Amino acid sequence: MTETAESTFVDVAGLRVGSRLHMPIHDGSDLLLLAEGLTVTESFLQNLRDRGIREVKIHPSELPRIYAGKPSGSARDVPEIHAPVECPERNDFSDAVDDWLMGDDGLIMPPQGPAFADTLARPENITYSAELRDEMIDRQQQSVSRMEGVFKNLLNGQGVDLDGMSSIADEALSDLQSDVDLFACLGINPFSGDYPARHSLHVSMLAITIGTRLKLDRPTLKELAMGCLIHDAGMLMIDPAIAQLPRRLRPTEFLEITKHPVRVFDKMLNLDDVPRRSAYIAYQIHERSDGSGYPRRRKQVQIHFLSQVAAVADTYVALVAPRPHRPGILPHMALQTVLRASQSGQLSRPAAAALLQTLSAYPLGSYIQLNDGRVGTVIRAHATEFERPVVEVWRPGRLHLPAEVVDLSVERNLRIVGALGSLDATFSPAHRDAGTIHRLIDQLDASAGEETVAAAGRRASERTPLRGNVVVYVPPPGGGPTYSYQRLPAISRNISASGMALVTMDAISTEEVILGLEPRPGTRFGLRARIVRSRELPGAFWEYGVQFLERVSEPTVPG
Repeated sequence: MTETAESTFVDVAGLRVGSRLHMPIHDGSDLLLLAEGLTVTESFLQNLRDRGIREVKIHPSELPRIYAGKPSGSARDVPEIHAPVECPERNDFSDAVDDWLMGDDGLIMPPQGPAFADTLARPENITYSAELRDEMIDRQQQSVSRMEGVFKNLLNGQGVDLDGMSSIADEALSDLQSDVDLFACLGINPFSGDYPARHSLHVSMLAITIGTRLKLDRPTLKELAMGCLIHDAGMLMIDPAIAQLPRRLRPTEFLEITKHPVRVFDKMLNLDDVPRRSAYIAYQIHERSDGSGYPRRRKQVQIHFLSQVAAVADTYVALVAPRPHRPGILPHMALQTVLRASQSGQLSRPAAAALLQTLSAYPLGSYIQLNDGRVGTVIRAHATEFERPVVEVWRPGRLHLPAEVVDLSVERNLRIVGALGSLDATFSPAHRDAGTIHRLIDQLDASAGEETVAAAGRRASERTPLRGNVVVYVPPPGGGPTYSYQRLPAISRNISASGMALVTMDAISTEEVILGLEPRPGTRFGLRARIVRSRELPGAFWEYGVQFLERVSEPTVPG
């Protein structure tokens, strides 16, 4: 594909039968081939092939309609992640979000209402409706434009257009209801450009699709969508010279990137600009369960469940999308990367399992080859038979003919042997990767994806705060490998949810402590923790917000 200010050349193979053009198509000599408002037909494409026309000239605005739902990534090498770093910036709003998250109910999901999944319509046909597809693409384009306006108003000091984002979220949920596979296919195959508005929209689409699989209700999904929509606005406040570098970022440059989840709050006029849980998502979407994320390097017990869902969606969409410093990753390689990250404790396992159930082992839209030599695209996923989705297939060299729809869960003699970068790509035995994805699926506890958030919320709400039985170990003066023993009157809250607030009679002068906890008489364990906030209370009490770092053996008590 080559592009100028007024036109773009695309391969004829990229034109989709049944798509209606908003702008005309010309050849290289500006001869009109198809007028605006007309529909691309098979006879039109065959006529171009008969005349030897391999490229046509279109207006750039048509590109999203041509490439929507098609993978843009073909690379197999997944980039290395950056070394963990904590963002040095904060502001009043980010401090407020930290306080909310560390509060008694900051991370507890409320009981869920009726699952949105129960409202999904069953498509009349296995193949996608061309009319519905075009309608969804048009709404997607309108949403990108509206999000660009939301970001512009935010940067100009006008606050967040809450009504605009709410409308986009409502439309997305309605489209998801109409055809979840088509909606997901359009969401997980982002067209390059319009960053960060387009990226944010695609993350939002994938996140609510995952959330639907996790049995979330509509109000929760809407707040999830809105948090994802706003999450990358802060990138517009990062030096473009850094964000658009055509190479891997150096540590100091990556440190600048980590500031964008905080900077999005710089432009908010008040704390009610977005719903509270949406603010959590915008702030924590780049955190990782093993503490390797940013801006605050929180661990799983300190990251809101919706933020963990959003993190899986953001990771996948970022991998498959081209970036200035790398091409997009092949969809099934991106999925494998997410599954590995969930296995290593970096990403949420329930959310990763739901991603697999939603997309299949070869994600929707992927180009694949069957064991009988036919090539095709994945159009529908099976929630349990991950490697046996519904595919549209062709014989190699006959892509101009109508596709045959094959349900691999029914046709047991057929199977996918690997992924292709495009339908006319040469398939190499070296690319056979079904074994890898099969091993990852076996390792993944897919049943975790069936866990409802309502159940998780009940467990969190049923925890009894641990009172009194807390022993604080602090390093001796001058440091050293051992800890001195200090018993303080203390109260802990939300020990398993969001870190804990210790209230003591004495001021603690060190940053890191070990907390000896006794949830039941005779049962004690230790947690290494970092004090991240403190304040003096009436009555000579001190309250400490602590960040859990890791479980440790309790130090030996000196005699």
